[in-house]
Amino acid sequence: MAGSVADGSLYKDVSGIGAEPSRDSPFPTVAVLAAGTVTTASGNSADFYTAGRGLDVYIDFTAVSGTSPTFVATVQGKDPVSGAYFTMLTSASLTAGGFTHLQVAPGIAVTANVTASLQMPNSWRIGWTVGGTTPSFTGSITVLPLP
Repeated sequence: MAGSVADGSLYKDVSGIGAEPSRDSPFPTVAVLAAGTVTTASGNSADFYTAGRGLDVYIDFTAVSGTSPTFVATVQGKDPVSGAYFTMLTSASLTAGGFTHLQVAPGIAVTANVTASLQMPNSWRIGWTVGGTTPSFTGSITVLPLP
């Protein structure tokens, strides 16, 4: 239900990706990058809106190329009054293919560049910065809001 509030759910996907809630949960799995390739120096997903307490972020790169390629992901909240974004969690620099799991949720143990013990605001996005010479990262970034 892209761009609209799904009937009976607690989220709004304004990404245009068309994320759907699972049949077991009103919280959608959101494909920020669905089997795509990132080559730009930086970028951000569209804003997402959820009533979840936290997020699981899954980054799965199947191919990485270029000279000294780096990819850094950020989970960013949005201040509802000013509209300014703030960084809640920054990943370590990813330099090779593989799977990375990030999590933001209240009450969890904090591990630098992996987890943050924070309540998610209603509006958030995923940001990234890519570095190196002709870097290319192919794979997916998926987000699962936690109830």
